[in-house]
Amino acid sequence: MVVGVRYFEPAAQRSDFSENHLVSKILKRDQPHIANDVSTDALLKDTRFARDEQIASCVAIPLKVGVEKVGVMFVNYRSLHRFTDSELINIELFANQAAVAIRNAQLYQAEQQRVKELSGLNSISQAIGLLTDIHQVYQQVNESIAQLAGAEMCAVLLYDELTEELVCQLPVYGVPDGVARKYRIPINKNGVAGAIWTVQNHLILNNVSQSAIVTELNLEQLVTEAGVRHTLLVNLKAGNRNIGVIQASNKKDGTIFSEDDAQLLSIFAGQAAAVIENARLYEE
Repeated sequence: MVVGVRYFEPAAQRSDFSENHLVSKILKRDQPHIANDVSTDALLKDTRFARDEQIASCVAIPLKVGVEKVGVMFVNYRSLHRFTDSELINIELFANQAAVAIRNAQLYQAEQQRVKELSGLNSISQAIGLLTDIHQVYQQVNESIAQLAGAEMCAVLLYDELTEELVCQLPVYGVPDGVARKYRIPINKNGVAGAIWTVQNHLILNNVSQSAIVTELNLEQLVTEAGVRHTLLVNLKAGNRNIGVIQASNKKDGTIFSEDDAQLLSIFAGQAAAVIENARLYEE
């Protein structure tokens, strides 16, 4: 007997979640699915799940805490097995306990994420003490955000009203000054940059070199000379006014940027914008 759990996550967080997904189907049934012979079971017989794990018999039970669904528990046999009523009762009791344990783990993870966010805000706030030198502020902000976001590179680009461009501010974390000094993004109001600037809060570009908008965003040099593979741009707002963007590139763990990364960076960007505006006013 093999026991396994498939976690349920919202569609926005899963690229493979669809109406045809096995977990989705079982959760919609809202009751245990019993397959004494998987080879004749309409739901399981043609799935990669059953084929790869060589499952002959299976019971799948939705994991719920109250009305909230947190996953599906599978109890599998690699030889034919007929589930008895007493077995199903015990399996369901175990599933109820597993559901509570999983939900508690999810709540703990969410709390840890909140702690990380608050720590990040405090770290960025410490940059306010460096107002005597605007370049020190950029360095501190970039380094703090890069570490918190787990990124290899981070830059502040501020909007220049005269040229209508986002201009990279030195120093940049993880990018040589010679490359960063030439980096600027023209704001074409009818293009992608304009959409980020006026409508969207962020832009995720994974596999940058294959993106059709590399030229529009002037990313070619960062790709060839700095080795940018994946990048995330988030608006910097001072009140209701856009003042620039924070750009993080290449996650250190090798994964791509997600909506969760964008949300976290947006939180940090809000504090960073206040720090940068204060530094600019002080310098003036």
